[in-house]
Amino acid sequence: MADKLVKSRGKKRIRIIVIPVSLVAFSLLALCLFLRFLRKNKQQQLTREGNVVTNPVQDRAKESRNEDLELPLFDLATLTDATNCFSINNKLGQGGFGPVYKVSTLRLLSAPWINLMLIDQYHTWHQN
Repeated sequence: MADKLVKSRGKKRIRIIVIPVSLVAFSLLALCLFLRFLRKNKQQQLTREGNVVTNPVQDRAKESRNEDLELPLFDLATLTDATNCFSINNKLGQGGFGPVYKVSTLRLLSAPWINLMLIDQYHTWHQN
């Protein structure tokens, strides 16, 4: 009889421990799943509405990737003149694509199309 009493007390203790622990674990799991659902639903809603909040710099970068790039091409004579014959005094450093030189903009601006391009970039920059 005492044996049965000890066994029943042990089973009660196990139940007292297992049931609350199981309920807490289940509640935490349900909470995590609910929060994940809310986050996913919010992202889908923002995407559908087109109201995705982004960084303006990232937007500008995406726009520029979509546009055709018109890079200015300079002939060797213009570059030599603008860098003072690639003078070591005008060398700023060494980049991944080669040496980087300081350019005399007054010499470079002698070409009218470059002047117009720089004015356009100035206005674009100040409008934003």
